[in-house]
Amino acid sequence: NNEMLLVYFSNISQATVKNIFTKAAESKWFDPSEGREAKADAFKPGELRQITPPSGWEDAILILNAKE
Repeated sequence: NNEMLLVYFSNISQATVKNIFTKAAESKWFDPSEGREAKADAFKPGELRQITPPSGWEDAILILNAKE
């Protein structure tokens, strides 16, 4: 049971992201143009948060993985 949520940011702007899972989710950033990753804070179940991609990235993907 591997639940994953991807949120694409086409530019470096703030957005509201909600953990739609009923359990906590680990999260990280992925830079599709450079292939690098950066840590992001974990989300509590159902948490709603304002979030901005890492500074200096052209675009970014926020990856949430529900914890088992």
